Formats: sequence, C-alpha cells, structure tokens
Amino acid sequence: MLRRYAYAVKNIIELISWRFMATVMVLYLEFKQGKRNNFFFRLRALMLGFTSDMLKYFNSISKDYYRFCASEFDTRFRINRIDLDYGILLNDKRLTYNYFCDYSEYLPKLYFHLNNGVFLQNGTVGQSVDEVAELLKNEKKLVIKETRGYGGHNIYLLEYNVDKDIYLHNNKEVSLISLLNDLLDSKKEFIITEFIQQADYAAKIYSGSANTIRIMTLYDTETNECWICGATHRFGRISTGMVDNLSSGGLVSTVDVLTGKLEQGILPTEHYEYLKTDIHPDSNATINGVTITNWELIKDKILEMAVYANKNPYIGWDVLSTEDGFKLLETNAQADIQLLQYHAPVLLDERNRRFFAKYNVKPK
Repeated sequence: MLRRYAYAVKNIIELISWRFMATVMVLYLEFKQGKRNNFFFRLRALMLGFTSDMLKYFNSISKDYYRFCASEFDTRFRINRIDLDYGILLNDKRLTYNYFCDYSEYLPKLYFHLNNGVFLQNGTVGQSVDEVAELLKNEKKLVIKETRGYGGHNIYLLEYNVDKDIYLHNNKEVSLISLLNDLLDSKKEFIITEFIQQADYAAKIYSGSANTIRIMTLYDTETNECWICGATHRFGRISTGMVDNLSSGGLVSTVDVLTGKLEQGILPTEHYEYLKTDIHPDSNATINGVTITNWELIKDKILEMAVYANKNPYIGWDVLSTEDGFKLLETNAQADIQLLQYHAPVLLDERNRRFFAKYNVKPK
C-alpha cells in the first residue's frame, strides 16, 4: 500500500516539475525575444501557451491559424512526454544503433565509441587515437557526434587533406591527436561515424552543410495505424557553418509528403521574425519545386521503421538523401513540432488531431 502511495506521489511531483519547467522555458523565450511586442498581446500569447513572436507569425497568415497549432507550452509539457518511457532509445545516438540493428544498411557506419575517457570498438576497450588518425587517412572524412547532443551542437567534421598532409576540424587545421585527447578528457560520450555524401539536388542548393530532412511520424497504438504527419527540409547557410538548424539561422522548407517536392522556405531574421523565400540566399539556387531524390524509398522505409519502433509513437527522423538511397542520421523523441507549423497547423489534419487529443493537445 505504501509503495503505491509513494509511486503516486512521485508521479504527481514529476508532473508538476514538467509543467513548471515548460512554463519557465516559454517565459524565458518570451522575455528573450518578445520585447518589441505590445504588453497585452504578449500576455494573451502566454495565456494561450505561445510566445508573442510565434503567435504574431501565425496571425500574419490567418487570424484562426493559431487555433489549430500545438502551442510551445503544449510541445514542452505534453508532446515532449509522449515517448517518456522509451525515448532514451531515440535520443541516445549510440543506443539508436542497437535499437535499429535490423536496419543497419540505412545507418552510417559506426567506427568508434568514446565513453567515459575510453575508446571502444565493437565493445572492445583499448583502441587509440592513432587508429582514428589512420582511419581518417583512409576515409578522408569522419563525423564525431556527442551521443546525447541536440540542435546541431557538439558535431565535428574531421577531414584529412592529402596534398598538405594536415587534419581539419570543421574546415580549420587542427592537431587531431590533441582534439581527440580533449574529447576523451571531457568524459562525455561520443560516436565516430562515416561521412555521408548527400544527393546532388541538396548539394546544388547549398553544399556547405549536410542538409537534412526532418520527417515526423505518429503511431496510433489503438488502431496500429502509422503515418507521416509532416516533413521539412533544412539547409545550412554561410552563417551557420556545417549545421542546418533553424535555431542556428538555417533555412527550412516544407516537403509535400505525397510527391517529395520542396515548397517555399522560411528564414529567421535577427529580430526573431521569419521571411519567406523561393531561393537559397547564399547560393541563389531555387528551392521551391525541387524534388527530393529517392523520396518514395525514404518515405516507405521510415514508415516501416516507425512501426518497428512503435513503443515510441511520436518520432522525429533526421534523414540525408543520397544518390543511391538515404541514411538515417539520428532520431528524436522530443522533436519540435513547430518546424511543421511554420507551414501548416498540425491539428488541421483529423488523424493528427485524434492522435494528439490523447495527450490533451487540442485546438484552441
């Protein structure tokens, strides 16, 4: 009896903590970004669960647009808890390799695992930085990621320049041995994987970053139905370096799920507003109307993998299209639904509305 009471109290405390942290985060974003907006408009936005800049963007499209959008509070308090039990399998990049072992052909090759200051390869301790240097000389490019990193943080592109016999880290010359030793000394956890060459269509739009497709899948545990609720294509810019995240200043275009065609993109401004564009501002390449290479294969396999991983009914998949297929770069249990809503309210679709209603995310 006492154990049941203790468990109930624990759940209540966790629920209050989630609500508190979600509220704090939305308030933080509002105080950081919304200073130019009218006080009463800001207050109304917060009461609806939005920041004022987000609500202003939605209102610029239609006065009823926001009513069918999941709010920023909904995202942080309700949606982020959907995969609470099994989300670690998606958010930890090392565990993802084990979780999707049946789909290893769609994952980048995993060469090394840096854990608690130790090099591992296939679970074997004792690998050294010299072996990584030798591998890099053979492969020319490798990628290092923190296993629990997010938002494009702590990603390292390593390159070996044969002509100059030098190592590069994010396009800057570096002592590879010193860099790897620093990572080991940090006691954080990293994986070292192969570098994936993106398809030509994406490189022509912008070649300075890996331009990923974010696909959102939902799985209805009652009907066993699985579907793609939306997809966006992210592109880096000169100002964002090798990352493509909107939060870092990248460009985001929505994807027509039926055809795989890109639509109009949006760009963040320094005033936390968003501009619409049909071209990439740095390359001047056209975005609107471009078709993703191998989209049908990507769509079919991601849906298959989403059914396979149905213990997590809400998944954000970061995919890189290649000339001969695609690679799944990472999965997200707490993917930001707002990426989709810059282009269309997620609750307009009946299936989406039915799914999110189970988690008390409903039209306003």
